[in-house]
Amino acid sequence: MRTSRLLSATLAVAASLPATLRAEPLSYGYVQKDFFAARPEGVAYGRGGSTEFSIELSDNAFYYLGAQGESISPGRERRYDAGIGIDSSSTDSGLSLYATVGWNHLGFDPVTGPPGRSDHGYGASLGLRDQFAEAWEFDAMARRDHNDVLAAETSGSVGLWYTFTHKWQLGAGVAASSKETDYILSIRAFF
Repeated sequence: MRTSRLLSATLAVAASLPATLRAEPLSYGYVQKDFFAARPEGVAYGRGGSTEFSIELSDNAFYYLGAQGESISPGRERRYDAGIGIDSSSTDSGLSLYATVGWNHLGFDPVTGPPGRSDHGYGASLGLRDQFAEAWEFDAMARRDHNDVLAAETSGSVGLWYTFTHKWQLGAGVAASSKETDYILSIRAFF
């Protein structure tokens, strides 16, 4: 209930801000900070945050780095990602399709009990970004990861972004797997 009120308030504030559209096609050069409330299976509540850097290598290629931490009642989960992607961002239609492939490291540190566990793996994703109105962007992504620490290897996310200056966006979204649902608030800065 608290999360839904926070998402509603963020979207209301974003809708009231004056919009300035980015002049260029959708960019993959940005830094992004996410805050999320997690609803893992079998655990009442969790929360966390992540930071992602995406650097354009060319008009249609990018490199990404990410770090995520999540606190849940039995302990703390952490995740690190790095990889490369290709995209169709050079089109003027406002629609960009993308695909990524990369490395991941996941770990879990329990508060009490046996030692934690961690593993390295790999993953791939397919997604789309659509700037469907002057200041609004829709993002959807499906991901498949291989890592022995993961409870669910397949996940997806959807998000809505509001561009309030030519370099800044606010976003709200949902990420889900068969084992967890996350409600996300984000801010993104382009460079």
